[in-house]
Amino acid sequence: AGPITAILPVITFPGRAPRMDPIPAVGQHTDAVLNELRTR
Repeated sequence: AGPITAILPVITFPGRAPRMDPIPAVGQHTDAVLNELRTR
């Protein structure tokens, strides 16, 4: 694992640098998504 080449976001705003945060780990948001779906 290590750095990868990525494309900057297509839409940018003057005076604001685009965010290039780390990607989530596999399964990191699974519980939150399932809980959100259960409440609907």
